[in-house]
Amino acid sequence: MEKVAATIKEESASLIELLGIEGSVSVVQEEGVFRIHIDTTETGILIGYHGETLYSLQLILGLICYGKTGEWHRLVLNVGDYKQKREDYLKQLAYSKAEYVRNTGRYQTITGLSPFERRIVHLAVSSFPDLISESEGEGKNRTLTIRLKN
Repeated sequence: MEKVAATIKEESASLIELLGIEGSVSVVQEEGVFRIHIDTTETGILIGYHGETLYSLQLILGLICYGKTGEWHRLVLNVGDYKQKREDYLKQLAYSKAEYVRNTGRYQTITGLSPFERRIVHLAVSSFPDLISESEGEGKNRTLTIRLKN
């Protein structure tokens, strides 16, 4: 697996160089996932609007690495602390909405979340035994609703 990590690091560095961005790349393998961290002063360019560029780069790197190694490997790309900050924000949002639902009995809806982000909210809401969260709709119109179980 060290050879795979080296390939991922090399291809990640090559990709940001092709984009004209200076930065350093590190790769760590944890529980079957290769976590790629890019440290650069140009984080906004790599993250993009609501992380869309970051998720696209992650997909591209996955395809490149598949082509080089002949195997699919789970990659998680992070620039700066974007994903951790986003995850913390989403958990706080979920807890806030959950408390509102508990106090008022009225459901709350969250829109504009990626599948990864919806999963974070679902997991956060699952810590409230009297609440349930459900996703409805398709594609960009998919929404997440938090409501009382009864």
